[in-house]
Amino acid sequence: MVAEGNHTSSQAGTAWAFHTNTGAAGTLAEAMRISADGDVGIGTYGSSITPNSNADNLVVEDDGDGGISILTPDANNSNIVFGSPTDASGALVRWNYDASLLKIGTTDSGANGELSFTTGNNAEAIRIYSDGDVKIEGSLGIGHTPSAKLDVYSSATRYVRVHQAGSLGDLQVVSDNGSMPALAVKGTGTADLVNVWDGSTEVFTILDGGRVTVKKSSNAEVSALTDATSITPDFDDANNFSVTLGSTIGSTRQLNNPDNIANAVGQSGVITITQDGSGSRLLTYNGAWKFEGGTAPTLTTTASAVDVLAYYVESSSRITAKLIKDTK
Repeated sequence: MVAEGNHTSSQAGTAWAFHTNTGAAGTLAEAMRISADGDVGIGTYGSSITPNSNADNLVVEDDGDGGISILTPDANNSNIVFGSPTDASGALVRWNYDASLLKIGTTDSGANGELSFTTGNNAEAIRIYSDGDVKIEGSLGIGHTPSAKLDVYSSATRYVRVHQAGSLGDLQVVSDNGSMPALAVKGTGTADLVNVWDGSTEVFTILDGGRVTVKKSSNAEVSALTDATSITPDFDDANNFSVTLGSTIGSTRQLNNPDNIANAVGQSGVITITQDGSGSRLLTYNGAWKFEGGTAPTLTTTASAVDVLAYYVESSSRITAKLIKDTK
């Protein structure tokens, strides 16, 4: 041990230095130093490396690899705890071997319980809030380096990208579809809003302004209605409907104003009306159904006859309709 500077009852010297024998005769190497203000350096402290002034109370330095080990029994925790006069354990780093768990976190609630990760010139990159919400300043890539704000990547033919720069859209869903995404959703502007591809063939498009283009055919489901005294189609269910008029209801039933008609303005479709094997079933129409000349049509009443009621929803109170009778 070497006392540096003048150490007296009224004056502290520069430092206390502790040396060990290197093995060579008469050669000592400094192992630890305690400065006059209480800072402690372990190893080759005092070399050309100057520690950060905000973190120089304990310095461990080596001229090769360096580190600090905290060793505890398997069932116990190894801890580094950060505190202040207000909270002696405000944050911690903890390892438990038996649990195979490394915990990094804060113990305060509210704004004091947040975690921030910085990069570059101390610029915040990630913040984890006390309620678990996460803010990322840049882009997030899962599976590889991100090519968009959010890039979830499985392979070159399977990925989801959100807000990618370029012409392929704000949302891309790619699934074994070659060079084109299966789905692309774009922002406003003159570009298409939505594109759907089958391989390299575009099969569905919503153009800027809302026009929809479907390649090849487009099939609409047919919803089967239940024969009853009052028959009520739900225009939220389908455009096209079918009903078979049977013997259990009697000879006459009414076609009611549809449910959700207000949501269906502009909708068109058909209702296929089939007589059972006996026929002679009649149908009346509620007030929203409007026909040519104001006269409601009469069904074909022969056994197994098929009539088709074509309709167009003008408003929430008007459905223009035309009965195509006895289709064969």
